[in-house]
Amino acid sequence: IILTKNCRSSRFELLKNGEIKHKSTGLCLHVNGGSRSPQKGAGLVLHKECGLERNRFILITQEPINLPKPGLPAPRIASEKPKRVALSILITKDPGPTGGFIDSAAALVQSVINAKSKYNIELVAIVSKEVQECRYGLERMGFRVLERDLPLTPDEIRNPQIAREIVTDGCCGIWELLKLHAWRLTEYDRVLQLDTDIMFHRNFDELFEYDTTLVWTHGALGGSEKLNGGFLVVRPNVKHYEEMVEIIKSGDFRAGRGWRGKCCWVYGGRTIQGILPYYYLYEQVEYQFEVDRCKYNNMVEIDRCKTWKYENVTSNHFTVCQKPFHCRRTSNLLCKAFSEAWWERSHEVEKALGLPRRKQCRGGYEPIDWPSVPEDKVLYPPSP
Repeated sequence: IILTKNCRSSRFELLKNGEIKHKSTGLCLHVNGGSRSPQKGAGLVLHKECGLERNRFILITQEPINLPKPGLPAPRIASEKPKRVALSILITKDPGPTGGFIDSAAALVQSVINAKSKYNIELVAIVSKEVQECRYGLERMGFRVLERDLPLTPDEIRNPQIAREIVTDGCCGIWELLKLHAWRLTEYDRVLQLDTDIMFHRNFDELFEYDTTLVWTHGALGGSEKLNGGFLVVRPNVKHYEEMVEIIKSGDFRAGRGWRGKCCWVYGGRTIQGILPYYYLYEQVEYQFEVDRCKYNNMVEIDRCKTWKYENVTSNHFTVCQKPFHCRRTSNLLCKAFSEAWWERSHEVEKALGLPRRKQCRGGYEPIDWPSVPEDKVLYPPSP
């Protein structure tokens, strides 16, 4: 692609959404191979499929820092502030005492404390019956533990093939559908449903104030994931919950295309990674709002998010940036900053609970000894 001041003779047009279209054929410019992170020297091709997020180009005329996502509209702010809000996590099976999963939930809680929200954020842990061992640790963090059954069983899905496939689809199989219970927590005005490997770095109160049912960010997997199920802000709505469950029961998930042939043929698409984007991007479009993934759910996965400075990121998601308790080194400066912040929060947890300071990845990961925390110690005490 050659840039020129003589736009009259140009054969291409840079559209407002960031796509580059060939004027005479209507074809759109694609990176050869479709990768969001192409190798150096990757070619460009013209293709009939337009409208894909991964094919949005940004014209950069200065040093690229904190590049925003083009085309995001201004949020609608609710006329009334929420009165009761919650942060919810999901645990589908006992993670074990040594892996660091529960410690990461504690670092998340400490990051919420440090963010100094003006809201009295309540902590909720949605768990399956299998989760027993880690409940004491969750309670010491301040979580209210809610044991819940699946919204539906595989036997209720009317397509036998999908009933079989949903059991093991994605990271957690059918059990990830427990996240849908956030829509039933009607005692709250907003529920921030997060994966435990997310951490905040500054205040995020604005997320509770948007006038919509679902606040979300774009997903990972090189752009094929339309919506990331690990970062959701929900205004509870039982009707939406029931309608999503009924869609899943129909089993109308089509190979290569997704729910009802529209969305989303991705990893975990039969569960949260597919049903949420289908329902809110195709059925209930007016009830959703996208926020910038680089600001609120930065995975340091795409080039644009790599341009962000640590001091401008509200929260990150440890995916491409490896989880700190895996004790793997990284050369990426932003990943290093996120990891260092995680360890700072983790050491603050130790201090708050009266625990000895652990060594940081000396010969492997040393987990927090949750059984040794006294019952009268709570990291984030629930309000009366």
